[in-house]
Amino acid sequence: VVHNAIQNGAIDFTISKTGDWFTVSPTSGTTPATITVTPNTTNLQAGMYAGSIIFTSAQAETDTVDVTYSVKVAPTIGVHPQSITRQDSLGGGNVEVELQISNHQVGIMSWTMSDDADWLTSSSVSGTAVSGSPSKVTLTLNPSGLTVGTKTATITITSPTADNSPVTIPVSWTLDDSAALVVDKTKLEFAAQLGGSNPAGQSVTITSSKSSTVLD
Repeated sequence: VVHNAIQNGAIDFTISKTGDWFTVSPTSGTTPATITVTPNTTNLQAGMYAGSIIFTSAQAETDTVDVTYSVKVAPTIGVHPQSITRQDSLGGGNVEVELQISNHQVGIMSWTMSDDADWLTSSSVSGTAVSGSPSKVTLTLNPSGLTVGTKTATITITSPTADNSPVTIPVSWTLDDSAALVVDKTKLEFAAQLGGSNPAGQSVTITSSKSSTVLD
């Protein structure tokens, strides 16, 4: 808004500017008046831009308004792996796969994840990824209730700000009737005092997913 700086009447003014990345409308007028300043991102690279609007009049002193414009790069969703293909034994139990979701640009990117398979679950369905620090999600493939054959699914990653959203990850899981080793523990933890006695041993039981058949 351009106001009258003197008390005895309206002031005619003209407008000039520095910076070709914005427009000013109108470029002249009489006080009081309102002008519109509109940035234009076309042909700009990411960065900070600075310019000024200069108000001149034969009836008053020149005045200047500084204008800044921050142009940021939109996030880009990156995933690893880009597809998941596995072949496992039907009797082998759950299978875990790590999925990494990253932002290939600068800044923070929020994301959400969904899939279309009942046998596929994830440790997290939303999060944020920072450039250089991807989100790590554990996918669990559960064969319970399934039969021998190939199962397919699609994982979808979306972000409200990413320029390549959504990103899809195809999943192909082939289950066969081969025997598999079944281990009754997923990890062992030991603790002891330095210089003290060794901790007691722990057992791990390993069995086959198939029972043996005795032939006469």
